[in-house]
Amino acid sequence: MRFGYSHLLSKSRVLNFNKKTFHHLLNGRNLTTSIVLPNTLSSDDLTMKSGISVGQVNVSRKYRHVKHVLKKMSSLDHSLETQSYYGNWEYMVVSILLFAFFIAFMPLHRKTHRRPASIYLAFIVASAFEMYGIPLSMYFIAWAFGVYLPEGLLWGHTLSQYIGYWGIYLGLAINFVGADLVIRGWGAVHKDYWNKKKGERKLVTDRIYAYMRHPQYTGFMLLTLGLIVHWATIPLIIMWPILAYQYYHLAKEEEKEMIEEFGDEYLKYQKRVPMFIPRLRRNYKNP
Repeated sequence: MRFGYSHLLSKSRVLNFNKKTFHHLLNGRNLTTSIVLPNTLSSDDLTMKSGISVGQVNVSRKYRHVKHVLKKMSSLDHSLETQSYYGNWEYMVVSILLFAFFIAFMPLHRKTHRRPASIYLAFIVASAFEMYGIPLSMYFIAWAFGVYLPEGLLWGHTLSQYIGYWGIYLGLAINFVGADLVIRGWGAVHKDYWNKKKGERKLVTDRIYAYMRHPQYTGFMLLTLGLIVHWATIPLIIMWPILAYQYYHLAKEEEKEMIEEFGDEYLKYQKRVPMFIPRLRRNYKNP
């Protein structure tokens, strides 16, 4: 049975107290008012054991019990909000297309880029499916172990039970940083390298490439990490290390090609600039 905070408050015939009383209780006010719970109130009506005895209860003595009820109601509201995500297949398609868009900023004509790109696409499909479609991770755990996981553990907003909506904002911030790195990396390298024939290419060491040698791969790792921070599931936790390794392996292979093509120029750049994570202080010493 699904009940939320607002739903319970709307049932005035079941609970004879209102939102104002709730907020007074949360603020710790010692009211002389009493809460009257009808004798017909059952645990099914609240979907929990509130610990409040039936009949007339003095607010000052039962403050902790009522606060416990409020906490349970709040968690029910979050669960209902999360459950409303499921079955939104249109949102799932939009989410997949949105994150798949960044693949367009990679040179997929090269075979070495196709495997990481395919894992990235599988990652965003799995993420969107469990966020807007069906919570397979939760169902699997319930089927395999007979355990119902609380929201935030392999289903729902990962950090909401700890830091509320700030968990969502954190995940989105990581997504935005990742997207920015992918686009900036493409803008810096496309004209002078990818769009040139071999022998006419320039080694790009300025703009975002002055801070890290592989900003686009860092961007894709952050895009996917943000999705885990936002909504962690079993497939995402398994696939992310595989995806990170694929981009690391791809970066190492590309660097061998860069050394063959640019020689000492790239070796000096390699020593000066980190691979994925920028230094807090740049090395301004000329090579």
